[in-house]
Amino acid sequence: MKLEVDSVNLRFGDHVVLSDVYMGFETGEVGSLLGRNGTGKSCLFNIIIGSLKSQYASVRVDKCYYPSLFKSNLLKYLPQTFLFPSNLRLSNAAEYFELDIENISEKFDKFHIPISSKFYDLSGGQRRMAEILIILNCSCPFVILDEPFTHLSPIQIDALKIEIKEYTSTKGIIISDHQYQHVIDISDKIYLLNAGKTHLLKPENVLEQLQNFMYII
Repeated sequence: MKLEVDSVNLRFGDHVVLSDVYMGFETGEVGSLLGRNGTGKSCLFNIIIGSLKSQYASVRVDKCYYPSLFKSNLLKYLPQTFLFPSNLRLSNAAEYFELDIENISEKFDKFHIPISSKFYDLSGGQRRMAEILIILNCSCPFVILDEPFTHLSPIQIDALKIEIKEYTSTKGIIISDHQYQHVIDISDKIYLLNAGKTHLLKPENVLEQLQNFMYII
């Protein structure tokens, strides 16, 4: 399956945030969006899921237009902030997303996270990992993970990178994170959002291109 967002234009008053943006992602790959703070990455994700209205945008899956991908159950989105209330039990969060409890419990055990815990019982890294695992195990072809490496230790990040690649057997996974080296390590396709436009980076010299756009120095 192919998810495309095309001709996105977003402005607030005279301030142009996004201008004629295009991105395309497919199941079976990890696609990424890089960009400095304030360039509009989260706005673009919210336009894709349908929670933010822009002046114009075309969001399509296999050439079918969707005004709200989130409502279509074709996509799940993990925002930068924690998703679940801290007093919610992990098992209840899994049930809300209609996950197989035995299967998700095994996933949690792999990262030493008891499914009987409440989110406030967990460290920041465990909590973030639990939310990522819940979203990755949802029955949908596409997943957006916004800042997935936040709160995670280096060991947890390495484990998550392996985990994300395994899920591409059934999904298209879209990530954005300021820890760009981890993004580069696992991405099959990378877009850079710069000056309101997206640029598809060539895979052979990603770091050089990021330097040319002044994303890194």
